Order: sequence, then C-alpha cells, then structure tokens
Amino acid sequence: MKICVAGGGPGGLYFAICVKRKLPHAEVTLFERNAPNVTYGWGVVFSGRTQETLALVDEASAERMADEFVHWDTIETILETDSLSTSGYPFYGIDRRKLLNILTDRCLELGVEIHHDQELAPDDPAIRFYDLVVAADGVNSRFRSHLAEELGAREKFGSNKYIWLGTKAVFDRFRFVFKQSGSEWLWAHAYPFDRSTSTFIVECSKSAWERCGYRDFDSGPGCRRLASLFEDILEGQELLFNGVRMRGSHWDQFRQVECARWNSGNIVLIGDAAHTIHFSVGSGTKQAFDDAICLANAVSSNDDLQGALRYYQRRRQQELATLKAKGSCSMRWFEDAAGYADNLGVGDFERALLNRATNSDYEDEAVAAGR
Repeated sequence: MKICVAGGGPGGLYFAICVKRKLPHAEVTLFERNAPNVTYGWGVVFSGRTQETLALVDEASAERMADEFVHWDTIETILETDSLSTSGYPFYGIDRRKLLNILTDRCLELGVEIHHDQELAPDDPAIRFYDLVVAADGVNSRFRSHLAEELGAREKFGSNKYIWLGTKAVFDRFRFVFKQSGSEWLWAHAYPFDRSTSTFIVECSKSAWERCGYRDFDSGPGCRRLASLFEDILEGQELLFNGVRMRGSHWDQFRQVECARWNSGNIVLIGDAAHTIHFSVGSGTKQAFDDAICLANAVSSNDDLQGALRYYQRRRQQELATLKAKGSCSMRWFEDAAGYADNLGVGDFERALLNRATNSDYEDEAVAAGR
C-alpha cells in the first residue's frame, strides 16, 4: 500500500507513526512545506488522559514526550487585582517544536520517508499514484479549499480577535488574566510549556481591538504595549512575537471549520483540515492525534478503503460532537466576557469562566451579567 501524508504537523506525523506500526510494509511518504525546526505556535497542551492514551499507542514517542512535559493542575483566574485559584485540572505542556522533532525522529525510525521544504499540491498529478492521501495541512488546508464543494466544506469566523505570543515569564499554573485598558477589556490565556517559556495568548472583542489601537500592530511596539498592560503577571519579562523564533504572529479570528464529508476519492482530511474546536478548550492537537489513531486503525483493518474512510468519519464525528458543542459554548462565553467582567465579582466570574462550556451555567451567568 502506498500512502502519502500532506503536512508535517502533529496530526500528520502521528498518523504516519500509527499506520507504519500497523502496516510495516506500507510505503509511507510525508511532505512538509516548511524546513525542519520551522513551525508556528508556542506550546501544546495535553490532559493527563491523553498522555495515557499515547503511551498505549506508541510507547517510544510517548516516553520522549513525557521527558519534555511540564505539569500543572491549577487554574488561576485574575480579574484586575483580584484572583482565585482552583486545583484538580491536570494538564501537560510541551514546546511545539520539540514535539514535532520527537515525532519526526520516530517516523524516520519506523521507515517513513519525509520531504521537508516540499509541499504537495491538491492538483499534483502524483496524487493518483497513491492508494491513500492524508491531508493534514491544517486550518488553512489547500486540499479542503480545492475540494470544498465535494466535501461540503463550511467556514465561519468568531467575532473576537486574538494573538498568539510567548514570554520568558515561567508560570506554575494556567492563568486567565483579565485587564482593563481604559473602558475596554483584554485578557490572556497563559500557560507554561517548558522550563523557561510560556504561551501567552491575548484575546479581546473586535471593538476593543479597534478602540485600543491594535489594528495597526507592529511587533515591537505592539508587544511592549501589551506587556505593560499585563506587567504584574509578566514580572518584568517581555512578550515575544513569533517572528523572534519561528514564523510571525498576527491578530486573527478563530475559524470554525466543518465538512459534511471528510474524503473525496483517495484523499482524506484529518485534524484542523477537517474540523476545528475553539482554542480555549485546549484540545486541537489531541483531536488531531485521535483522528490519526482512528484513521490508521480503520485503514489497517479493512480491505475496503472507502468503507474504512466512511467508518473513520462516522466514528470521529460521534466522538467529537460533545467537545465541539463545548468549544462553541466556550467561544461564545469569551465573546461576552467583557459583560461578565463588568458585572460580576471575582467569585461569580471564576465560576462562570470555569463552567463556560455548559449551557446551564452559561445562561445563568448571562442573566446575572444583564445580557
């Protein structure tokens, strides 16, 4: 069997590992448009349960990841100068670049052929020579765009703006930090991913983004302005633009991706190419891994490839349904966050924040905030 993977992110690499373990004689080739060690983002987050699952699937890569993990089980909510902490939320963080290197090395050990600096286009004639092409090319998937009509692909954007930054301030917990700039609210999702660096995502409403002057964002001055707003949390450390170490950061709006069908002929989508879940529930990479595991199992245990692809989509859509609903609730909560911050004390605010993915608490706090 000849298998091609388009995209060398976590999902694509992990699929290559899984399918090569299941079908050791298969020819598996992976194309990644970027050079080695070049990626976007900062840290990746996993729950404790995810770590256990990965150990069962491929112990070698799981052990190497575990060596790089930083752990926390506390979430701190900071509303201006008031704060509350709640424990019992075990999570692990890892540098995205280290994760990709671990998965790349494991692929090579298993005999996967990897081509960096080479992107496979969806209209490349070579595609027809593969039995299976796995499109793992992310939220901006060229394969999804090329096959949009056949896949029934739909996209819509959240209303908030956000920017993915880093900092050398090292946190021992996950922090939600809400600060006012004049009459506008901005907030950070901050968490550690190695022993010297943390992810620092800043989010706000589009109106706050415009009124606070971030429409024309220059990396140096813009990061310094944001750092001054969160200076008590950063403890003198600066905010780092992605251009310092990888590709550039920019203000973005969350893209909700859904596809009625996940495959067309011999091409199948996984991860963010097929579906997205709001970043505030911290599950994007985990879901890409779950896609990879399920697809590899389906393909390796079914002689009917199209039947295997249908099973993969059906199984994963069922598993994703609840989490996608929670992600949508969470996204809407953050789109209304300024109203909660204006009207709730820190105790009620923390309760609303931590329960934001359940409709009942979301609606109760919306009423309390007068929305």
